[in-house]
Amino acid sequence: MNIIKIFYIFNYLLVVNFLTPHLCNNNFNFLKNLNSNVEVHSKSKEKKRKKLILFSFIATALAVSIASSLGIHFYLWKKRKGKPLSDLQYDISESKREIPPSVWDNKHLGKVAVDVLDEAIERGELDVKKALQEGILDENLACPSLESIKKYIREGAEDRFLKLTKSQMEEIENMAHYCLYNIKFISLPKQIRELSMVPEPE
Repeated sequence: MNIIKIFYIFNYLLVVNFLTPHLCNNNFNFLKNLNSNVEVHSKSKEKKRKKLILFSFIATALAVSIASSLGIHFYLWKKRKGKPLSDLQYDISESKREIPPSVWDNKHLGKVAVDVLDEAIERGELDVKKALQEGILDENLACPSLESIKKYIREGAEDRFLKLTKSQMEEIENMAHYCLYNIKFISLPKQIRELSMVPEPE
């Protein structure tokens, strides 16, 4: 009797031992499929949310643009209403006045302008090198002035036969501050720069 009980127990343990991996695998596969479905659903919801935000942004931008355009036209109509014909003609001519083109809007002129600025920086570096060789350690005396850099810029533009308007030339000359900063940062020794506390241009 005891032998039969032991035999039954042995068979039971053997069956459990064979079936347990299959049961675990089935549960694991079920959980894996469930997680996969949840992940796909989450990604789909995320894509829909991003599209909704994008469309909302576009719609808002269009609405603001249309409202601004209507508001401007209504304001101009109210402003011009009741004016004499001569005033209306003057306003129309003023609205058609062209804005001077920027030197940076022209690909060729912009590239040449950069070359002019690089040359002005190189000439400024030579000035600093010469001053340091002469024992001048004050940055205000060693570095060229803004007027000198603007002169280098004008000479560089003339050497390249650039046909620039007055406003375009002023655009390039306004970069003299950045040229001076680069000259100080490149040419002045670190010790002098730390003493002088060279500020970055705004």
